[in-house]
Amino acid sequence: MNPPSLGTDEQGWPYLASYWCPDGSDIPQFHLVTRDADRWVVQPVTRRTTPFVLAGTSTKRPPLSRAIVVARSEPTTARAACVVYRDDERGGRIVAAECRDLGRSEWEYHELTTGSVGAWEPSFDPAQWSRSGQLHLLVQRVEQRDGDDQRAAVAPPSPIASLIWVPFAAGPTITRSPVPQSSPPPLRSTHAHRQNSPSPGAVLRPTAAAIP
Repeated sequence: MNPPSLGTDEQGWPYLASYWCPDGSDIPQFHLVTRDADRWVVQPVTRRTTPFVLAGTSTKRPPLSRAIVVARSEPTTARAACVVYRDDERGGRIVAAECRDLGRSEWEYHELTTGSVGAWEPSFDPAQWSRSGQLHLLVQRVEQRDGDDQRAAVAPPSPIASLIWVPFAAGPTITRSPVPQSSPPPLRSTHAHRQNSPSPGAVLRPTAAAIP
């Protein structure tokens, strides 16, 4: 249940992303586990302030999604990682946490949507990441009841779109492609929560009309 996200970089180094409560805290945080020479290294990714627990019966609707993790490592560059997740503490938006040098452990946070995606869980196209270094995320606003498997959540039909974003690369401000009003929350065009550099470019491409 709720497995961690696993991945490797070009050099074969492993990466694992999952959330748990640090010692002495009741607030779950995402952590990144990596291998450094002959030892495992754990570093915090998020700085959340809201506690929650997954205790109870039936399915749970946590305020934090699972994550996906992608990484980059070349002989002439520092090892870098990006963790993508949904967080109700940030208004239910899709968030990308990015560290360009894991040796320094400085994380930057990008809100890739301006509105909530409900109980969305991330998935991406690994072939596109391997070929082009782009994250192609499948996006659809979905709902889930907390602790209630007997009744369906009341939610209108929602379209599906592909959110495309490039980690580790400075670029133009996030843009949006023409999409109907019923489509998922538009991409953030300003205030990308990045320090000292512009936000990487991203587009949102509708892939289907509203699904009945």
